[in-house]
Amino acid sequence: MSDDETHGPTPRPFPPFPSIKAPPPGRGLDPRQAHALKLDEGLAGRLPTAVDTGVGFRASSVDLGELKELIEGGTRRLTLQQLHTRWDDDVRGFIHSVVTSWVQRPRDIAGELLADRVRVRFVTQDDHGEYSYAFDVFPRSP
Repeated sequence: MSDDETHGPTPRPFPPFPSIKAPPPGRGLDPRQAHALKLDEGLAGRLPTAVDTGVGFRASSVDLGELKELIEGGTRRLTLQQLHTRWDDDVRGFIHSVVTSWVQRPRDIAGELLADRVRVRFVTQDDHGEYSYAFDVFPRSP
């Protein structure tokens, strides 16, 4: 009998991360998305999948303060030691999930665990250019 059969499934780390809330409505479409949605109406019946227009902040107008609050809210219950211990297991994935849920067309998403904070960086792009964003997230004090 294996360990899994005798001890059950591996428990999830505590404290768990909260569910990532959906971006609020009304962020608006950029011109490319509006055009894609018009095309999608005619093509939807002929294509195997729908056009992906994305949700969340436009590439050129990301609200870093709101992203920072979301990530800090999710990591608030973790000590700095827990952030270091769980970094590869689930902290980095949580940060990636927040960015991909709230930002349109993000890429090169990276989180860097520093001595007293986490630096979050990512790039977005639209028809007008490429945008690089970075901000720091501070975990709770011990």
